Amino acid sequence: RALGRPDVLPEGDLALKRVVGELYFGGEPVDEQRLAALAMERWSPYRGLATTYLFAHLRAQRANLRGDAAL
Repeated sequence: RALGRPDVLPEGDLALKRVVGELYFGGEPVDEQRLAALAMERWSPYRGLATTYLFAHLRAQRANLRGDAAL
């Protein structure tokens, strides 16, 4: 993923900011600077991989809300 670069973070992605706000900041909105700081501190040098897992979490949440059995 991320063109073969594991330490890439899409800081402006709205879905990523939303899920990070939910999981790390109690639902507070997260701006790009706060997301970048968290990612550098906690996920570097695997920010791209962390992003992949966070997107998977979002897909699972949506599937649960719809009642889907499979992702």
